[in-house]
Amino acid sequence: MKTFSLQSAFTNGVIDDRMGSRLDIKQYYQAVSVGTNVQFLPQGGVRRRPGFKYIDEPVGGDGRLIAFEFNTDQKYLLLFTNNKIEIYRTDTDLLVDTVTSTYATADIFDIDFAQTADTMILVHEDYAPRILERGATDSAFTLSTISFDEIPQHDFDDSSSPTPVSEIQRITFSNYTAGDRYKFHLEGILSDELVWGSGTAHEEMAMELQELPNTGNTGISVAYVSAGVWDITFAGASAKDWTEVGATGTSTNNSGFKSNTSTTQDGTARTEDVWSATRGWPRTVTFFQGRLWFGGSGSRPHTIWGSRVNNFYNFDPGKSRADQAINITLDTDQINRIQALVGGRSLSVFTIGGEHVFKSSATEGITPENVSIIPQTFSGSKRITPVSLGGVQIFIQRTGKAIREFVFNFDEEAYDSSSLTLLSPDIISDPVDIQVQRGTTADDATYAYLTNDDGTLAAFCSARSENVAAWSKWETDGSFKSCAVVLDELYVLVERTIDGVTRHYIEKQDNDSYTDSAKHYAATAGASLTSLNHLDGEEVRVVIDDYVVLPNETVPSSSPWTITLPYSAETAEVGLNFNTAITTMPISQDPGNGFDFNNKIRVSRATLDLYESLGVKVNGNTLPDVRAADGSLSAYTGQKSAPLMGWKLRPTVSITQTDPLPMTILGINLEVNG
Repeated sequence: MKTFSLQSAFTNGVIDDRMGSRLDIKQYYQAVSVGTNVQFLPQGGVRRRPGFKYIDEPVGGDGRLIAFEFNTDQKYLLLFTNNKIEIYRTDTDLLVDTVTSTYATADIFDIDFAQTADTMILVHEDYAPRILERGATDSAFTLSTISFDEIPQHDFDDSSSPTPVSEIQRITFSNYTAGDRYKFHLEGILSDELVWGSGTAHEEMAMELQELPNTGNTGISVAYVSAGVWDITFAGASAKDWTEVGATGTSTNNSGFKSNTSTTQDGTARTEDVWSATRGWPRTVTFFQGRLWFGGSGSRPHTIWGSRVNNFYNFDPGKSRADQAINITLDTDQINRIQALVGGRSLSVFTIGGEHVFKSSATEGITPENVSIIPQTFSGSKRITPVSLGGVQIFIQRTGKAIREFVFNFDEEAYDSSSLTLLSPDIISDPVDIQVQRGTTADDATYAYLTNDDGTLAAFCSARSENVAAWSKWETDGSFKSCAVVLDELYVLVERTIDGVTRHYIEKQDNDSYTDSAKHYAATAGASLTSLNHLDGEEVRVVIDDYVVLPNETVPSSSPWTITLPYSAETAEVGLNFNTAITTMPISQDPGNGFDFNNKIRVSRATLDLYESLGVKVNGNTLPDVRAADGSLSAYTGQKSAPLMGWKLRPTVSITQTDPLPMTILGINLEVNG
């Protein structure tokens, strides 16, 4: 019996081998079991991934890449290495500045950052927050410690806390009569109303002062001295040098109720700066609604601070007016260390135990009076800042084995957290960073890239409106160490072993490159390709005039690091090879009464629908490329078939490419006999 199996789309990318029997779901028929060094397209096809063009070998070696975008014309790539930041301008890909830092190699992936205009805020719980600023020129970047106008205060009440000294204020009342109504005022904040009595009772005085928002939870006592004279003691949690204490009548009376105070003893507080070298520094940062937000610190891992509106370095809560600073601690049944703050539809809080959002509306900003944090989901997040992808936030689950999307559900008026890697768990291996590329000069597609700890890169093509969610795995001759997207360009830091020596390179994704660590040459004079010292001693691939692949060459291990072509060419590319591989899902034949896994079948022919492709192999057999009458090659668009042999239980078809040439597959049609 002969049937045909058509796969016209690859919009679900690579799915796990454990999905091999899921013939009941549509994702099975739009997926592959292997997708290495390929890029899935939102239109449905799959192509060879772009190569990476060599940019530089940084002095600092291993590190982390971060984008710094001043505007669309002035964009920079930052490489954080041990005690150093190397700065590249991306329109020239040249090193323009180097800034000395104190960040050690072991700490650089725990740095969080937020940028506004020419200023980037850098935070790490073991380092005081810093500002990286672009000066008047590319070579005038500066790194400095933030000088805060006001730092929040906190009473840690432990052995390291300052020893409090009680403040004693003597208050003398005059022109009072029994029944007068009055309020205490303590540094501008009024108490509830009190009624003047005729005796020496003082409990109500102490209680009203203790309930003011600017005093501690305990420590205030009031002692009767003589008629109209009282001593107020601010001790323990309420101790500090109070500058204004008094009382004012609140109703009309003939006596004109008054008071004056004098300081009997100056106090010092038990409270201290919530951030310090002793208590730790903020560990996450973002800008949202005109405030600078910090989330978590070494000693307050579940507290969030918002600056005054448009006054980023002032965290004084003042009188808790709408534009003054905010201080809020997550109200959960356990201490959930804050992993990231992300602004979007609302301000989202990602913790090690779950995901939360600030309650606010489009017309009402977050203020000290309305601030509230609502738990949403309980997946827990890894210490990597989530990114926005297609209108949702995607984050790495705390296990490092799953990628989840945090998306608002309008039906339930709450956020959901669903897995993006449920069908493709082996693509992810404890990522160290995540980046998003929202279209390029060549494609209108959105991709996320994750640097895995095993040296691979996980690439994710997403188009929610078209149900595209396709993962692939990228490998190179070495290890990917970090990645960053600067506007629309993907940069990677790669560790390679070159002539037996470990070296680190900055490379850029390039749609015109078919190799990695590539260099390009135009109109090669004398057919010599020079300045290949970054590949000294390595076997390289050489492509000339776009599609002519020459025999492999080995770059000399010493100067001048030149290879000579057998003849001149108008263009040439030299770089490290990478192979592509695509394997279909296991194929089963339905004779009309259901699938039967016990019967062997044979795929007798595979027909590929190709777009601008060369050098494609099917089950190891090369599809013949067509040359023009003058012997030149051009990329082929159309259908090509390959006969296949062998009877198997649920066979697969493998499509590979071992030469650095273009390849795009739009669909596969299989002729199946069984």
